[in-house]
Amino acid sequence: MTTQNRTEDILTDNDQRDENISLPDGVTEAPQDPEHMDLTKVAGYGKWVRTYLNVSDDDGHLLGDRQLEKVVKKLCVDLNKMDLAMEEVPELWINRIKEVAIQYVGTINFRENTSIGTFTKYRIRVGMLYNFQKTLVKKKLDRNWSEWFAENYDKSLLRSSQIYMRIAEIPNVIRFAVFGIERISQITRRIEKPYGEDPIGHFLQENRIEFDSYAETDYQELKITTDIAIARQKLNKEDLEEVPDDKVEALIRTKIELTPHHVNQLKLVKSTEGDLVLYMDELIANGGKWNRSSLPRKKRKPLKRCWIASLIKPPMLLRTTII
Repeated sequence: MTTQNRTEDILTDNDQRDENISLPDGVTEAPQDPEHMDLTKVAGYGKWVRTYLNVSDDDGHLLGDRQLEKVVKKLCVDLNKMDLAMEEVPELWINRIKEVAIQYVGTINFRENTSIGTFTKYRIRVGMLYNFQKTLVKKKLDRNWSEWFAENYDKSLLRSSQIYMRIAEIPNVIRFAVFGIERISQITRRIEKPYGEDPIGHFLQENRIEFDSYAETDYQELKITTDIAIARQKLNKEDLEEVPDDKVEALIRTKIELTPHHVNQLKLVKSTEGDLVLYMDELIANGGKWNRSSLPRKKRKPLKRCWIASLIKPPMLLRTTII
């Protein structure tokens, strides 16, 4: 459809939203390559055509390895031409695909995480700017920030801007931009008091949150991992280190939140020398609910005699007056 860098001919960033934008020279609505889109079938492509052309033009530049992209693309073309069911030496191709896929996936994940981290750094700076601006708007203009924002920016951006502003308020958060906005959001939601010089660094140190730039980010798994770390932290604070890590993980993975009530029950089990593992198993099996009959009971303290005596009133004597 186009040649490399052809998209630089497309007007400006602001103009790309125009549905009537003209395609650059050499670019047609009809596809010129099997991987090109047929733009005649898509209405209003002027809003996103610049982004699309950047994607279709990419030959491995964003990947950071044009040669690897060329190898993978050729391998896909070659395999597509084969009748794999009739291939005499399937192990050869199975091993070749494995070799290329491992390298390709690792490179993709690294570049994706690098891009996410870099753009997160930009988003945090946007949050910083908005926080400064909010202070000026409220103190100097005596205006409501949300109302002023809707009047001066695209109001649909308010929600995301509030996320960036909240994150940007955390001391030295930009140091951790490499982790991405989602991971930072998950962490900051679980920091009780995000103050001090390095609250995120302190949290990571305490909770063993891991990050691998060569692995694909699974945001659901990220949430679970963070929740496990928080649950572990809650138990340790209440002197419940004896509760095994695997039981804490099993609890969270069954989508059960460790509540203050659960913590109190575990403390009761420990104080009566009960089996913490057994009660964790019961909690997991019953969806976070306890079998009250199996819980230990604290011994009742003997009632003081004076208090008992006060509860016993002598029967009133009936007095009759004989006239």
